[in-house]
Amino acid sequence: MSEKGAPLVRIASAPNAAIAEMWKGLLDNEGIPALIRMAGPLTGYVPFASPHDLLVLASDAEAARELLAAFNEDERDLVAADAAAPAATDADDKER
Repeated sequence: MSEKGAPLVRIASAPNAAIAEMWKGLLDNEGIPALIRMAGPLTGYVPFASPHDLLVLASDAEAARELLAAFNEDERDLVAADAAAPAATDADDKER
């Protein structure tokens, strides 16, 4: 974050520290510096399991959001199990 006084914006909120670090690494590898900030009510008790915000320079926000969206869509690493599986239909049940 080399632009002194440049505004930071929150582009995402990760469910825990491990996901936040993974996202930060992805952005860093693409040349977008990012900062992780703990958020949520449990920051003093279990910081690794608390939500973490990902912040980038306002000028990088759009590109960073697009990268995270593409990564999460392609990898399906953060899609809820019920959202990742296609919905079963009555026709599917009859075929089984």
